Amino acid sequence: MRVTFDQLSPRTELVAMTLGCSRSQAFWRIVLPECQRGLVTAFTLSWARSLGEFGPILVFSGVIREKTEVLSTSVYLELNMGQIESAVAVALLMVVIAGLVLSRGQDGRTSWSAGRINSPRTKIQGPKSNAERR
Repeated sequence: MRVTFDQLSPRTELVAMTLGCSRSQAFWRIVLPECQRGLVTAFTLSWARSLGEFGPILVFSGVIREKTEVLSTSVYLELNMGQIESAVAVALLMVVIAGLVLSRGQDGRTSWSAGRINSPRTKIQGPKSNAERR
């Protein structure tokens, strides 16, 4: 996520502040929409990593129903108790959530950025020189 913010040009934020935005307005209206893809990617990777931490959860906290139970350990508990239907339901829930998260990141325009004027593809041009004005 840090790389996303490092790759932004500070010029767009400065232009917004020149046009009357406060620093916080420039962040919320300019910087955050430009960083949207990086934020979604960071969220998706951290979410996938948390689902993959099955082994350390078993080793360090054990599996105690309704105390240290997360979705991945819930599948494990249901299978150990012989409730295959419940285990399959929880596993399908995890697959559906993963599909939703990954499908939202596939297209360039997600629901929270639809219709925005300030997209990362919008180029801000500098002032025209006297030769260009003629």
